[in-house]
Amino acid sequence: MLLAARRPRNPIGWMLLVIIILEISPTGPYLILDYRTHHGALPLGWLAVVIEECWPMFLVLVTLLLWLFPDGTLPAGRWHRAASVAAVGWLLVGLATSSRGVLVAASGDVRIQANGDLANALPGAFRVLSVVVIVGTLVSWTAWLAIQIPAYRHASGEHRQQLKWLYSGAGIWVLSLIFGVFIAQSSRETPPAGVTRR
Repeated sequence: MLLAARRPRNPIGWMLLVIIILEISPTGPYLILDYRTHHGALPLGWLAVVIEECWPMFLVLVTLLLWLFPDGTLPAGRWHRAASVAAVGWLLVGLATSSRGVLVAASGDVRIQANGDLANALPGAFRVLSVVVIVGTLVSWTAWLAIQIPAYRHASGEHRQQLKWLYSGAGIWVLSLIFGVFIAQSSRETPPAGVTRR
């Protein structure tokens, strides 16, 4: 919020705000409360459906954030036009993939699983787009890491400090993601000692 307010022309602050909203919004529990308990009678249930399906935009924005850091501009020189086209195309792919929530909310037929995810059938086009977003994110992050090694070596002063902050935050985020996805999930699936699953 501070970055967006102090430097409104820099897109990084606005992107961070959207990323935080998408990440911390309690859409799953609210969808369970609204559609499974109150049959869709609570306010803004449609908005929760839309945000719940915006995980592709989360990945897209994190990817763009990495490439735009620290000054909010794409690489200059001969690659600027190609980078601009790629960024716009990537945003459009993210928006198209995230539009499933809008379509489901507009249809009025919202079905929610016990864990808060949508139970509505996923059309084939969205399956393909989801794979494109995931693969594109992994490729983009790998390319970004490969470029950052020589960039950090040549950086100095304030730019070097900014890169240190970015690398530290990225490292903490990756570790928390690994813990949340793999370690915490596997501990839920492992029964306590002396308990046998049937």
